[in-house]
Amino acid sequence: MYAYVGLVGAAAALVLLLRHQARRWRNPRCGGQLPPGSMGLPLVGETFQFFSSDASLDIPPFIRHRLARYGPIFKTSLVGHPVVVSADEELNHMVFQQEGQLFQSWYPDSFVEILGKDNVGEQQGAMFRYLKNMVLRYFGPESLKEGIIRDVERAVSSSLCTWSTLPAVELKEAVSTMVFDLAASKLLGLEPSRSKILRKSFFDFVRGLISFPLYLPGTAYYSCMQGRRRAMVVLEQVLEERKQSTGLQRGGEAQQHGDFLDYVIQEITKEKPVMTEKMALDLMFVLLFASFHTTSLALTLAVKLLADHPLVLEELTVEHETILKDREAGSELDRITWKEYKSMAFTSQVINETVRLANIAPVIFRKALKDIRFNGWGVMVCPPAVHLNPYIYPDPLTFIPSRFKDKPEINRGSKHFMAFGGGLRFCVGADFSKLQLAIFLHFLVTKYRWIPLGASRVVRTPGLEFPDGYRIKDMEKSELLLGSYSYAALCGVTLIIGWLAHWIYKWMNPPCIGRLPPGSMGFPIIGETFQFFRASPSIDMPSYYKQRLERYGPLFKTSLVGRPVIISLDPEVNRFIFQQEGKLFQSWYPETAINIFGKKSLTTYNGTIHKFIRGVAAKLFGLENLKESLLPELENSMRESFASWTRKPSVEVQDGVSDMIFDLVAKKLIGLDVTNSRELRKNFQDFFQGMVSFPIYFPGTSFYRSMQGRRNVRNTLTDIMKERLSAPGKKYGDLVDLIVEELQSEKPMIDENFAIDALAALLFTSFATLSSTLTVAFKYLTDNPKVVEELKEEHGTILKKREGVNSGFTWEEYRSLKFSTQVMNEITRISNVTPGVFRKTLTDVQVKGYTIPSGWLVMISPMAVHLNPKLFEDPLKFDPWRWREEKRSSMLKNYMPFGGGVRLCLGAEFSKLFIALFLHILVTEYSWTEIEGGEVLRISEIMFPQGYHIQLVPQT
Repeated sequence: MYAYVGLVGAAAALVLLLRHQARRWRNPRCGGQLPPGSMGLPLVGETFQFFSSDASLDIPPFIRHRLARYGPIFKTSLVGHPVVVSADEELNHMVFQQEGQLFQSWYPDSFVEILGKDNVGEQQGAMFRYLKNMVLRYFGPESLKEGIIRDVERAVSSSLCTWSTLPAVELKEAVSTMVFDLAASKLLGLEPSRSKILRKSFFDFVRGLISFPLYLPGTAYYSCMQGRRRAMVVLEQVLEERKQSTGLQRGGEAQQHGDFLDYVIQEITKEKPVMTEKMALDLMFVLLFASFHTTSLALTLAVKLLADHPLVLEELTVEHETILKDREAGSELDRITWKEYKSMAFTSQVINETVRLANIAPVIFRKALKDIRFNGWGVMVCPPAVHLNPYIYPDPLTFIPSRFKDKPEINRGSKHFMAFGGGLRFCVGADFSKLQLAIFLHFLVTKYRWIPLGASRVVRTPGLEFPDGYRIKDMEKSELLLGSYSYAALCGVTLIIGWLAHWIYKWMNPPCIGRLPPGSMGFPIIGETFQFFRASPSIDMPSYYKQRLERYGPLFKTSLVGRPVIISLDPEVNRFIFQQEGKLFQSWYPETAINIFGKKSLTTYNGTIHKFIRGVAAKLFGLENLKESLLPELENSMRESFASWTRKPSVEVQDGVSDMIFDLVAKKLIGLDVTNSRELRKNFQDFFQGMVSFPIYFPGTSFYRSMQGRRNVRNTLTDIMKERLSAPGKKYGDLVDLIVEELQSEKPMIDENFAIDALAALLFTSFATLSSTLTVAFKYLTDNPKVVEELKEEHGTILKKREGVNSGFTWEEYRSLKFSTQVMNEITRISNVTPGVFRKTLTDVQVKGYTIPSGWLVMISPMAVHLNPKLFEDPLKFDPWRWREEKRSSMLKNYMPFGGGVRLCLGAEFSKLFIALFLHILVTEYSWTEIEGGEVLRISEIMFPQGYHIQLVPQT
């Protein structure tokens, strides 16, 4: 009985102990807060998941899934060790830079068993620096330049020649053999026949290198360890033979063989050697492994990627054929000079892009030396997660060598590029590997062509593997595969299709160093231009904006008339763009608009000239001139126009308002009387009607009519300018006077062409937008008699307060208008006559978590903001009362009918005064009846396709 109770108690204690241990495993101690993550099962951790394979070049699934769940830094456990995994470029950079201070090199026990307990990765401090310098003495730039470059040439040339005679080549195995034999020769002085045995042992070793550490016969790890054991036996034999063949005694002088083993022998036979034989053997083992394994994988992947991307191959071939053409006569054609190697700019981009995608070193281990929240823990830097991060490398799985163009040569690694490690332990063989890759590609593309034979899978486990191999047919360029022109034709068609596919893909996925806003680029060249110009059968926001606002949000990418554009319907972003004019953005308009307005128009200039023109225009349309002289002129002109309307059975409102505005503006800008201004306005009307249209310059199209109208306008303005310049003493009191004065100054800031284009732009903007706005005002006042009644009440009060019956409208009366201001705000909000405001980025701009690349266009759409129901409740309802004082401030931040920033419409106050005076005279002296028309449609601007006809009569 007691024995049974004791047994039960022991079992219970064991269960509690196991539960306690499991809990401690899942919740390790830490003097702070550990990163999120899971420790997996006790002892095993998440090792099985870590070694799971994935049939792509993407981030290993173990890392990818945890990045999505925990973020770029997370904890886990691998082969019995707690590990913090970092996919964060800033932390990775710190880990590399703080080698020996906060971190030191470290690998799990199973990795140490594989690479050797005395391998260079286990050495720290002075011993590591000693071994590193020893290796650099042989594989540094000087040695590469003086001798090794010739050895690489011979190995590559001989191998490619041999492969071209074979029916097929398994490239990974063939390249591994080539690179291994070269490494064995330079490290140990072995001939290919002798290195064959050692090579087989290393191949067995590599197959189980990244596998679950289960040392049982039949497992990959067991094969790996057996391969290491056999390789170490051969290395010991080679070392012993070298010592015996030289009759070497400790402290004696060694016979030189010209290989790395010479250095090793010198070091281990000194009186007081720093390096032991065991350390020397592990060093040579690691160097052999690193020399052939990583380079052979990179070379195999490079050939596969080039075969899959014919345009890259073509550019690479051009670079190397140019090198051959530029060689001096009489030079050895097969000998690459160091200068030629360093000139291979595109080749360097191809190599960088290949190793970025290859991520041959899937993980790099370090151990924290001090309490960095996880003191004593292993830290696993994950290069693939950085190299395949779409925020760092847009479209990261696509082979785009040009992404490395114009970037400084990466000699020591960087935050975003760590294919060769970083910091103190940056790979000492990086230059040797890149030299082999460059020379191989040089001979391959200048002398040979190849054809992949069958499909080839790429797998991460998490290292890079070709489980089915990569078989190719290699042949000299002079050979013909099919013996007929059909092959050349097939290649040509394939190349064209490949180029088109690549071009279309690049169009739909434009490059960006960061994250582009969502959206669609539409069809190549055309983009979404047709959808943009599609008319909306109401005053509502066009479906183009509405659909994209719903699908992508208020910031999205598109393409219009052949240019990539970011469209902003976000008031906060719009204000930011206006405020950063001249710093991050500059004014820009599509080529079609520039053709219409003129290449030297006000819209195309920035900085000093833009300020000059604004200053000149402000002299006429600024506040002082509005108060003192323009207001009375406006009132007289407007009364005459209204009186003429009453003498007609009906008036087309937009035509009538356009005449009213244009007559006055033409007089103030260019001194034209009413008779002469009408013909000019007709040309402007043609100009305006085709301005926002698809840019097809063909008789009968809107764009063609617009350009013809512009030509006629320009001819008229040119005649006026020539007449004024010929008689500069005669003054008209208009804008041309000021321009002539500037043109005839000693150092004029503008020329005659600019002046003509600027005048055309000012004339156009003065009447085109305002006439549409006032036509909309008539329409909404007709449909909303309550608004008219309140306007009458406000303006009737003004009349009662006047001292004289015949007194004119004053500036003080204008500034006192409250309800009229609400009506004006509501009219300009709904009418939105400006189709869009364009800017161009001067540099990459970060906004709302997105990147707008340098040189891209940004289009602000005030209309889409003003008609957004999330910003303006019931936006299609004409409701001036929404602008009452208690609501006004919250809405003004979303209201931008006159643009913003340094390019705020210089006629804004003139336009508001004109509308206010128009309303004042209209509601106090006239009444009107709607006759016909009034249907509204919107493309980008508002249009009345059937016109809007009214009958105006004086009030009785």
